[in-house]
Amino acid sequence: MRLFSLLAAATTALFASPSFAGSPIAGVEIDTIRPDRYLAKSHECVTVDPTVRFQPVRHIGIRPISSGIGVECTFYRDPHCHSDNDPDHPDSYTLHEGSYSFKRRFLVGGFKCVEPDSGHEFL
Repeated sequence: MRLFSLLAAATTALFASPSFAGSPIAGVEIDTIRPDRYLAKSHECVTVDPTVRFQPVRHIGIRPISSGIGVECTFYRDPHCHSDNDPDHPDSYTLHEGSYSFKRRFLVGGFKCVEPDSGHEFL
């Protein structure tokens, strides 16, 4: 019985992602009039500092906390991470981990990050 418990715990640890425990999955840097850094948990809306919310974003950097996982973040104008879903006037933009520079006006009020589906299936 004890061996089964140990095996079950080891299997869960093998397939568990950092977000499983509510840990941050990404570090996000948003550079406007100053660089601001945030830690993002999976599916949690992170509100951008109100003093830079209406400043154009120059650069965004997204880095996974753990190596070997992918991360994508959706950035919203709304600080509560809501979108109107209007295809003619998009108010959200999704980026994968990496570094991005912006030449056109791009405003961020909040963002959410997730790990894309890794394809692991439990048998």
